[in-house]
Amino acid sequence: MALTYKVLGTASTVTGGTALYTNATSGGAVVSSIIVSNSSSASKTFAVHVVPTSATAVANQYCIASGTTVPANDSIIMTLGIALASGNSIKVSGSTTDVGFIAFGAEIS
Repeated sequence: MALTYKVLGTASTVTGGTALYTNATSGGAVVSSIIVSNSSSASKTFAVHVVPTSATAVANQYCIASGTTVPANDSIIMTLGIALASGNSIKVSGSTTDVGFIAFGAEIS
């Protein structure tokens, strides 16, 4: 079993449920952290969902952050350790495109 540590995905979005990362490996993946940044001079909000392959849409039961505020010109570091099976995804949304996301972790092969 090999681990590949990497930036799993990046996104800047205002739409609900934009894929930050979808696990395409058969061995799984672990999302160790997500950094949410706000480049605006005003506070903004964001949401993060972990969505299984079987789900057809982002829903409340998959939410790990919703309506969370990131202060102006600041970042929030979410230390997670989320295990994802093949096809599972992390989906994000921000109140404006000033909100950016970066996911770090490891893919297992």
